[in-house]
Amino acid sequence: MKDFNELFETASNSSFVDQINSLNPNEDATYVKLSNNQIESLINKLSSLPEKYIHILFLYYNKANISNLELLNIKNAANYAFYLNQILSASIGLENSLIAHASMIIACDRVLANNTSNLLSSIDFESIEYSSEFKRKLNKLIPNCFATKSHVWLKKIAAILIIMLIGTTSIFTFNATARQKLFNWLINTFPKYSEFFVTSQDTATSDDLNKYHAFYLPGGFNLSEKSELDTIVTEEYQNNSDKFIWILKKITNDTPINLNTEDTEIQWFINDGIEYMYWEKDGVSYITWEKDGITFNINTNVDKSTCIKIAESVKKQ
Repeated sequence: MKDFNELFETASNSSFVDQINSLNPNEDATYVKLSNNQIESLINKLSSLPEKYIHILFLYYNKANISNLELLNIKNAANYAFYLNQILSASIGLENSLIAHASMIIACDRVLANNTSNLLSSIDFESIEYSSEFKRKLNKLIPNCFATKSHVWLKKIAAILIIMLIGTTSIFTFNATARQKLFNWLINTFPKYSEFFVTSQDTATSDDLNKYHAFYLPGGFNLSEKSELDTIVTEEYQNNSDKFIWILKKITNDTPINLNTEDTEIQWFINDGIEYMYWEKDGVSYITWEKDGITFNINTNVDKSTCIKIAESVKKQ
């Protein structure tokens, strides 16, 4: 077996995607639940991967369905997950077996949470200097956001800068230390995505996820699929006209929600004290918000006003 780092260098070769597409995942493979020491070893290996692949593993092994993965522009997720699992399993010494799904989820969750926590804790929010171009672009999203110099706003603006890739990385400047840390993070983030790191002082449990419901749905829509995990619940509704409404409810933590925002204009609005983010891409409307320790996301191909009406109807029963 080749050296672990050398194996992942193949990701930069043009033949990598062809190799992935040609794989036939072995459904009869033996999966092994890892010990605590093995999970720590796996975390060390995962930390060497581009974050994109950690997201694929995390989503795939959390049983996100294929249509939802495609909405995030993740294609052939099963092949990627199988390939990465093979390499990671070999790297931690497993022979003739693969890493169990639950163990992979734990390790991915830890790595993603650590990456976010380290980044946010390393930034001196009040030392950040914003270029005129960055201020202009951000003011389009949040009018007058630079009108105050309070610590709360400085921190909020810095967080927005970190979690959203609007425009190019050249539109802002930092002091030398902060700039290096943020650029190291940005170059490992694929620019067609925005990564939404949502934090909350409220805490929620898995039981709370099923207490929230959309009290408005257009006529003719029925629940076609529902998936429940410890920290995530997804519901998909469909009608007879190929229209769909996909609702995700996720316990808020430091793990990012990775959504495709390439060539889109994000709109922010507040209703009943809740801040919503809305955008459209390829005929699909997206809206996301946070409440009571739960992050909500709706994807649908109904019109904008209906999408917003559905989101605003989500309440605790």
